Amino acid sequence: MKNVKLKDLKHHLQLMLREQTQTSTGGLKEVWKAGATTWGLVIPKTHHSGHSTQDPSTAGQGSLGLLPPPRYNVIVPADCNLDKVRRLIWYEFFKSRTLEFTSLPQHVGKFHSIQTVEVPHDQH
Repeated sequence: MKNVKLKDLKHHLQLMLREQTQTSTGGLKEVWKAGATTWGLVIPKTHHSGHSTQDPSTAGQGSLGLLPPPRYNVIVPADCNLDKVRRLIWYEFFKSRTLEFTSLPQHVGKFHSIQTVEVPHDQH
């Protein structure tokens, strides 16, 4: 992690809390509820910004090749309570992205560092 300072935290983040509720059939359903908001630093770990692109091997054939979803390292202040948080929403300009934790938060000085992957909008 580079030398991060509080002034570097310029991305607006909404922490999402995972809760399980019981369904009418006795099963469990995962529900995401909005938690606190915070400022963070979102660092892309991949060089693309989408979930699919034209596969070069099929150029001209009209099919799409799938790329893995974008991954990010997210830095938030260490005083953020991340106990029940496993997702966050990154509000970027006029677009929002849902990022799911792929690792437990690592405490690094005044910050938490979290490895995340972008969740496609149809999987929220």
